[in-house]
Amino acid sequence: MSLQILLRAARAVAPRGAAAGFLGRAFLPWMAERPSRWRPGLRTLAHLEAAARRRRRTARRLDIDIPSTMVVSVTSACNLRCPSCAVLDTVGHPARVLDRPTLDRLLAEGREIGVSRIALVGGEPLMAEPVDGLVADNADLFFMIFTNGRPLTPLRADAYAALGNVAFVLNAGTGNRCGAVDRLDEGVEKALVRMRSSGLLAGVAATVSSANVDFFAASATLDTLRSLGARFAIFFDYQVDLADVRGHDDLRVAPPRRRGFVEAVRRWAAERRFHVVLAPEDEAILAGGCGAAGREMIHVSAYGTLDPCPFVPFSRFHVSDHGLLDVLCSEY
Repeated sequence: MSLQILLRAARAVAPRGAAAGFLGRAFLPWMAERPSRWRPGLRTLAHLEAAARRRRRTARRLDIDIPSTMVVSVTSACNLRCPSCAVLDTVGHPARVLDRPTLDRLLAEGREIGVSRIALVGGEPLMAEPVDGLVADNADLFFMIFTNGRPLTPLRADAYAALGNVAFVLNAGTGNRCGAVDRLDEGVEKALVRMRSSGLLAGVAATVSSANVDFFAASATLDTLRSLGARFAIFFDYQVDLADVRGHDDLRVAPPRRRGFVEAVRRWAAERRFHVVLAPEDEAILAGGCGAAGREMIHVSAYGTLDPCPFVPFSRFHVSDHGLLDVLCSEY
């Protein structure tokens, strides 16, 4: 029975190549390593299967797109100031945190229509007090916590490792130094080792800029991340700061250089059977194009606005005035 549930759930929640890759190359191998993970892992997959059915039914009934993922910026606070941070302008402002009642309401509204994957971002989400309890209290949802890893103590890591509904995505590009990147930040290595020691399902993410593109394209770097415990990787293309009205930014990666990076990483991933997502290149796999505006994701900012995407901070809606389904049904 358990095997039947596993296979049925895996098929239901992996209708597209990238999702299948995460399950087949990251989640299922991690789950299979220890018998203590089988029951919570199978339960998570069964919940995701049920959510996928609700999502399809709601989408057909209302003739709208229902995203599988809600990206929640639980706080604008961060303990680092990384030069290539996509929200550097936000973390410099007075800190905002979404409170637990607001988060509970958002998850309940999403659950009703089949939004089953919750990406917790920031700022630094582990600096937000509600996060630990939020993940533990919602075993029917799958959480991905995007973190720089510094606030993750061994005690917290052990508590998360007992759950079967969370993966950690460590920002491998963190560091306060400027200039060319030729090594992993010491804090990144320590955090990965801590996650591996606790048995957490962990991967890495990085914003690829002109300062680090050669470093992250190197097989030696990728092999090191894998040996430290990373089971998947997400690489974002650096985007020019919207506040830079002149349109000049020396961190941008020229298109030919980006293509070379993509080719190198895909070749390495194919050889190692390692799950890698490249944004924006893999959005055609994820959502048939851009996944924003409710196609595959919707974003809730730390200020309570409901946005099309974390990288498109424009909105007419606020959680205090609008429900999630109202926003998805709107023409905005």
